[in-house]
Amino acid sequence: MEKINLKQLEDAIYICAQCGYCNNVCATYKNNRWESASPRGKIYMMRDHIKLGNRRSKSIPADYVERFYYCLLCGRCKEVCQTNIDTLELFRSFRAWYVRNKYPIPENLQYLQKNLNSVYNPAGFDVEKRQLWLEDLDNLRVKQEADVLYFVGCTSSFYLRNTFVPKNFIKILEHANVKYTVIGADEICCGNPTLLMGDYASAKKIAEKNLEVFEKLGVSTIVASCAGCARAFTEDYPHILNMRIKPRVLHAAEYINELLDENKLQFKEMKGIYTYHDPCELGRHLKIYEPPRRILENIPGVEFRELLYNKADARCCGAGGGVKGIDNELAVNIAKGKYLEVEEVGARNLVSCCPTCKWNLFHAKKEAKAKANPVDLIELVAKALVKAE
Repeated sequence: MEKINLKQLEDAIYICAQCGYCNNVCATYKNNRWESASPRGKIYMMRDHIKLGNRRSKSIPADYVERFYYCLLCGRCKEVCQTNIDTLELFRSFRAWYVRNKYPIPENLQYLQKNLNSVYNPAGFDVEKRQLWLEDLDNLRVKQEADVLYFVGCTSSFYLRNTFVPKNFIKILEHANVKYTVIGADEICCGNPTLLMGDYASAKKIAEKNLEVFEKLGVSTIVASCAGCARAFTEDYPHILNMRIKPRVLHAAEYINELLDENKLQFKEMKGIYTYHDPCELGRHLKIYEPPRRILENIPGVEFRELLYNKADARCCGAGGGVKGIDNELAVNIAKGKYLEVEEVGARNLVSCCPTCKWNLFHAKKEAKAKANPVDLIELVAKALVKAE
């Protein structure tokens, strides 16, 4: 079910020239200086791991396995690989190899895995709490006939600081008179966290449940405000289900961009200096770079300044790959580096399109003593809307 099978894993391992170009762009390596957690170091260890895995009399030490879960799965090393190894899928597939061969993943991730298999959300919240974000919204369309399904995602459903994302996206949809629906309390995880852990069997079960709901609703378009959800539906479901889901899938930034093209959104002035952080799963993974920038450029008063490291070369926020779940300090330290980039361009607003990025950047803001405010693009668009007369 992974994109790379064992034979391809072994081939990629021996193609690696061990040159170290990847280490120069690895945020984890730059922060902890562990060669074993760097892309080059992990590939070197993979050779021994596969040998040991094929000789069941010997086990792989737990701390060796843990090193593979310190990877952000951001894909930046793939961009600089001199032998064109798809390191992103290599490391994702090797995590799946660990799980399939029953090697224990880090304890914190085991907790998330248990929750995903029982209540279908990583944090283990009661299912009914998934709809807390919509309680103060009037006439919300839940499981109704619609053209567009808005898939909210776990991070925006359960964490109070992120519930503004779905509330504001509903505001945008209603402003544009879009015939939409949401799943409500019955929505489950997209499966992205289980895939990041390497548990493809559980991810397939989640995908099948979601596919059943999508087919019953009969929508033509699914919009996700979470970059991880968008990646799961477009990139991962075809591999774990061996089929593409019928509705087209868009990230919220792409859909807002379409609404702009249809002249369904009008903006008031939002004066300020803004910059944009490319989420790894939206940018490098899905190649969605221009829609968020075009939206910013269409809001009057926005002075947009590009970060030095942007688009395919953008630096990760630090929360990717499950790293925030096993080492929050490392995740926050990496995010603090993002604020140094923001200071260099003099921006006061750091915009992103991923609730998880926003969440981690918020946690880092105080420690970094940063002046810039982390802002979700959906929040900015909703604030900029001109109310109908």
